[in-house]
Amino acid sequence: MENPSSNPHFLRYFRFLAKVQPPLKPEIPIAALVGPATAPLGTLLPEIRPGLEVQSWPELYAAIPSFAREKPGTVWIDGSLLSEQDLGALRMLKQLLPHVPIILILGKGKKDPSWLPEAGALDLRILHSPLKPSEVLPLLLPVETAKEQTTSSLIAGLADFLNNPLASLAGRLQLMNILIPPEAPKDFRDNLEIATEAAERMQKILERLTLLARPPRPVARKSPLFGLIRKSLEPFPYKAFELSGDLGKGKIEGPEFLGDDHLLMQSFSLILGLALDLAGGEDGGDKVLLAFQDKRFALDVCIPHPLSLPCGIPNLLLPFQLSPLLHNPDSGLDAPAARHLLRGLGGDLDPLLRSGLLGGFRILIPRG
Repeated sequence: MENPSSNPHFLRYFRFLAKVQPPLKPEIPIAALVGPATAPLGTLLPEIRPGLEVQSWPELYAAIPSFAREKPGTVWIDGSLLSEQDLGALRMLKQLLPHVPIILILGKGKKDPSWLPEAGALDLRILHSPLKPSEVLPLLLPVETAKEQTTSSLIAGLADFLNNPLASLAGRLQLMNILIPPEAPKDFRDNLEIATEAAERMQKILERLTLLARPPRPVARKSPLFGLIRKSLEPFPYKAFELSGDLGKGKIEGPEFLGDDHLLMQSFSLILGLALDLAGGEDGGDKVLLAFQDKRFALDVCIPHPLSLPCGIPNLLLPFQLSPLLHNPDSGLDAPAARHLLRGLGGDLDPLLRSGLLGGFRILIPRG
């Protein structure tokens, strides 16, 4: 199939993009993108996913019901593909979405968009301030950062509010477990055990919320990377994991990591525990495979049996929305918390896909 970007006057792509809300991360208010599938907009604005494709401008009229139903927040247009014949479609967009900002992003071929208003068919409100692709992210990042700070403050306040009464409750339950008389009824013992486990789960959730809201300040240290990975495995059953290649050779220390080794190990532990849960627990049978990718400087954590994805979540969305895949209430915050720690260090966390199924996680380790 011909690349659309090589023949923009023959074929133009319209891609309708639904809003995405990553876990505990504010959404970027982007709803629609007009441009080819290979345009730089898709890479500049990663927090979006495709929902509807229209192969040419005439087909845009058939997409009117989708616009009316989805009510996009903003429309971004690749100005390098527009011609005077497209002005009618743009005017229709403005009439359909009178309160939605329509932003024109200039391509390399259109340095001056003055011909658009001169054609007389375009509402001047559409063209407030043309943007170049390189200017998009700098404008969005301050807004996203402010929203993240506000969300973090709310999360931190909630965690602090719940922490003291929960700690008191957990302490009393532990004391009751110690002082319970031997002749106590079995039902009483069982209910006490259930309450204690529930309190421990809540404490674990609050710890994850605190990591997301107030991660510790990183302290840079030099450490052997393979040693950090092996040390992260110590709290888990040894037989539950299989180490591939040089990672499995105890005498090889691997590349040197420059950064906060404690935070990196904490993110490792979160993902290793999550992978073990997804694989069926400590007695799940098959092992979780760990493989270090030298070129990518990444640790692949592969679960033995890939998991099917919930209906309606496309693969493109997975790198930005991990938590809906995780149905275990005890580990639902593990992936977002680990990714938050990794991003604070300069790394990241992505899912591994095998034939459209979730096959594990790739920990992109910061190089320091």
